[in-house]
Amino acid sequence: VDPELEEIKAVINKTWTIFDEVGTGIVTLHSTQGNETIEITFDCQDEATDENADSLEMLESLQMEANTGSNASSSFDDEVGDEGNMEGADELNFGINFTITICKPTGDKLIIDAVAGQQLSIGSVQYVSKEQSVSGKSSNSTDDVPHTTYGGPIFDQLEESLQDAFYDYLEDRHVDDDLCFFVLSYARHKEQQEYVNWLQSVLKFAEN
Repeated sequence: VDPELEEIKAVINKTWTIFDEVGTGIVTLHSTQGNETIEITFDCQDEATDENADSLEMLESLQMEANTGSNASSSFDDEVGDEGNMEGADELNFGINFTITICKPTGDKLIIDAVAGQQLSIGSVQYVSKEQSVSGKSSNSTDDVPHTTYGGPIFDQLEESLQDAFYDYLEDRHVDDDLCFFVLSYARHKEQQEYVNWLQSVLKFAEN
């Protein structure tokens, strides 16, 4: 048992109810806060990488080229350091996609796509009214949202103050760094669990 996972799970359980069904990769968290019902959904195999990773690597490469010759004596140390930090860099770029659905009693809801990484990263914010839902009923489900519904603006292109406001809005609802750490840790745990179940089932199937 991973003690860090158990510790963060205890924190999450104070606000969220965790639903985890054996045989599926989907994990769901439910919470009622004030007059809102909030649902977090993620797939343990739905990994995401930092969109800026490629740009960062290119920038670092250009900087290294610019420094070539001016500090040649440190090149070997830099190379050794890069190799030593390779595993850490991979973890920094690791993330899990997840969806936040915040529903009002009226049936109106916000659907927020985000990435749980070293910190929370919002990808998009979609507003869906009760009338726009296929079922016309109040539900946290995203399945009843027509594909034609406006998906919201490109989040990174919003004014920085508005972006910050959305992060504050989510933090007030306990969608924060603790939740991100839980999603990452639990996704690894869930993936390992399902892999073992899969392996046992396949071996049993092959033997019969």
